[in-house]
Amino acid sequence: MVADTMPKEILIGEGSADAYTTQGFRFQNMGYIAARYGAKLVDLNLEEGIKIPVPPGLGRDYVMIPRAIVKSDILISLPVFKL
Repeated sequence: MVADTMPKEILIGEGSADAYTTQGFRFQNMGYIAARYGAKLVDLNLEEGIKIPVPPGLGRDYVMIPRAIVKSDILISLPVFKL
């Protein structure tokens, strides 16, 4: 569906919490998927973070969000069951 809209760029982002993201990409065969659709794999843990302010009273002044997410025109979040 996404590729059918002819976007300038497609990124597949992941930020693993308990393993290396590159291992997850390999385990889930994401390299094949990315190549098939001309997408780029992005390790969100390694992306430069951008400070995004949060409303007062939430216990912090800002959060750091990966540049690839902040600069995206459209973000599709797909939770995946992980072991």
